[in-house]
Amino acid sequence: MKSLHLKIAVLALAGFLISGSTLTAAEKLKADGYDVRLSATSIELVFPDGSVLTTPLNFDGKDIDLLSATQGMAKELLDEAYRQLGLEKRASLPKAFSLSQNRPNPFNPSTTVSYSIPDDSPELAVKLSVYNIRGQLVRTLVDDSQGPGTYNINWDGTDNGGKKISSGVYFYRLVAGDFVSTRKMVVLK
Repeated sequence: MKSLHLKIAVLALAGFLISGSTLTAAEKLKADGYDVRLSATSIELVFPDGSVLTTPLNFDGKDIDLLSATQGMAKELLDEAYRQLGLEKRASLPKAFSLSQNRPNPFNPSTTVSYSIPDDSPELAVKLSVYNIRGQLVRTLVDDSQGPGTYNINWDGTDNGGKKISSGVYFYRLVAGDFVSTRKMVVLK
């Protein structure tokens, strides 16, 4: 069943990228349980499991190394594409811990938070949380054991109860082993 989902996603994404009718392709993807986010530089395909496949906006289908994927179905899809094309991944694992600025920022209604765990790290406990200006926990985005790699987490601007948050300044904090980093984000409505 998973491979069927992956094949559907590949076909839908290919149709989305080369179709003159991107609205129709995006609607088809959403009907199949996927989400599509467009930015000035990229297209993100969000899978039903929350994983994200990212491609540059100007992707011509020739250099697969321009695609990136988080864990889950998106990573399985990209790995399968490499296998079927008989290619080896050129991408290297990160060399240091990092927490990137969310994008877009300010945002409404959703944003993506990216972080990296270096290649020399063992699998470790990772927690990514969002707090309001008073320091109260709003949402836990990640609370899992993860290995080396770069991760992109989509946040839909809801709290742990599923309620939309109000406009304002929020902080997101990554704790990965001994690494701790906090950044600020803004929600505009």
